[in-house]
Parts: sequence; structure tokens; C-alpha cells
Amino acid sequence: MNIKVINLRHKRNVPGYLCDRTSALGNPFHKFSESERTAVVAAFREYLHQVAVLGSNPVDVAPGLAKKYKIMLSLGWKRPSRDEVMAELAKLEAMGEVRLLCWCAPRSCHCDVIKSYLEWRNPVEQLSLEQELIPRK
Repeated sequence: MNIKVINLRHKRNVPGYLCDRTSALGNPFHKFSESERTAVVAAFREYLHQVAVLGSNPVDVAPGLAKKYKIMLSLGWKRPSRDEVMAELAKLEAMGEVRLLCWCAPRSCHCDVIKSYLEWRNPVEQLSLEQELIPRK
């Protein structure tokens, strides 16, 4: 699986999956300044883990994480159901090449978290050293 995070500010007409707050995979947390970037990304990492891995409802999880990380929820967040989030992740997992479109790259953002999740769910098959060194008969 090949996954790239692409900045929309520089490449407007690139096909891919839009990861802004209008999508089911949008970041529910608002960043007012660069000083909040680390907290917003960390909150999204925990949010995605709780929703995708632990089975929590996004709308139930996000407010508590905003409070924990001392950040605010975005008014533009779509407030998706868990089923919507999981359906979008499944669509991305089914693709051979994924382009996550955001406004932050190359700065750290929630798309990096989505990319890490997809890589975790779909590990690249690597040949063992033995397979690489020993030719097939």
C-alpha cells in the first residue's frame, strides 16, 4: 500500500481523499495557533485509536479528548458516526495507492495519523533476509 499526504495549498487538482473537517475522517479538534499543533495531532491519534480500534462513538470521544488536551472542538467538524468513520477507513484500505489531501503537509497533521493507522492495518510484506539471499529453485 502506497500512502502519500498531499498539501492542497500547492496542488489543488490532485485526485485523492479529502481529509478536511467535512469528511468522516476530518479532525474534530481546532487549531488556533501553531503552538497547538502537537496537542491537536496527539488528540486525533487518541481519538482514532478509540474509534477505530476500541469501538467508541466519535461524538462521545471527542469532547473528553478536547478537554484532556486543552483544545477546542471545531465548529466545522462533521460529527460522523463510528460506522461512517469505519466505512471511510475501509475504502482507503481497499486502495493500492492512497492520497490523503490536507492543508497542513508537510507539517505534522491528522493525515499523518491516518497514514500510520493504514500502514499498521496493512503492513508491507517484507522478504526475510534469508529469502533475499537465497535464490528460488
